[in-house]
Amino acid sequence: MLATRPSPLHAFLEPRVRRVASDLLGVDPEDLTQEVSLVRDLAADSLDLLELVSALEAELDLSLPDDVFDRVETYGELVAVVAALSREGTPPTINEFDAPGFSARVAAPRGSRVIERSGSLTAYAAETLAEDAKRTGSGARLEINLQGGASDTFLAKLRERLGGLRDQGVPLYIRRNGRQKQPSNEKTQA
Repeated sequence: MLATRPSPLHAFLEPRVRRVASDLLGVDPEDLTQEVSLVRDLAADSLDLLELVSALEAELDLSLPDDVFDRVETYGELVAVVAALSREGTPPTINEFDAPGFSARVAAPRGSRVIERSGSLTAYAAETLAEDAKRTGSGARLEINLQGGASDTFLAKLRERLGGLRDQGVPLYIRRNGRQKQPSNEKTQA
């Protein structure tokens, strides 16, 4: 059998996956061979696997499907799935290093409830805002004011990430650099 050389993507991703898996599962990096079973050999339980998915998503800035471990048993299979998803493209994610400062407000109808948040608009912060808006219920409104130089790409990724709110009846207004608020179905001016 001929040995195959790993792709550049695999060579780039594998050490990162190895570090995250090693840290989270509390095993020596050398124990993570291609054929080692995450559950049988390393005694990872379902909570460990969920934490591993979450940590890999954060580390690699990609979105793994919830059922990823239905298809993955070994460490080698995990690396292969991560590489395949990286190649085929995943839903847009917000790069933590590009995250501008923000202030946001989730307002309930008729001002009955207001939630305000601020900080760096990371992927986690965007998801928290979406959850706040969903919990506030029908008629809620999400207003985000981006500070600093939010790029058009960042804005597009943010709109994509929060786009599901519109389907749930939550208008999304984003203002950047002091510009007027625009509903999410209209273009924001650069």
